[in-house]
Amino acid sequence: MRRWTVPRGQRQAARFAILSTALPSGEALERLLGRLRADQDSVQLARLLAELRAGLHGAAGAPARLSVLERADAMRRPERFERLLEAFEALTGADAGPWRLALAAVRGIDAGAIAARHEDDPAAIARALREARLARLSGA
Repeated sequence: MRRWTVPRGQRQAARFAILSTALPSGEALERLLGRLRADQDSVQLARLLAELRAGLHGAAGAPARLSVLERADAMRRPERFERLLEAFEALTGADAGPWRLALAAVRGIDAGAIAARHEDDPAAIARALREARLARLSGA
């Protein structure tokens, strides 16, 4: 049986997410969330940690890293992504610094300029933005 403690400095949502990883499956997590009256931050973070933990640990290459950032909605919700990284670090002992750098890199892209270049084709905006993010993560 695994023994660990939840760091006292963690926010409630992060502590809840860390503790929820002890559940045997995603279905068990959903059953628990259905019975508890947990706040939305805690529920969202628990689901994100369950869904993205493997990706945070093993995402290799720019497409995989961008996929994790997109699934976490990290570009629009960087504060929630930071809480996810804090929970991930506390749970695994891994360094999430590279994830913070990756997020900073893709958030440094001027989405407005990309949108202006493709204003006549909204679908092209999304494609161009994704390409720019991939290039930034690749170091190109």
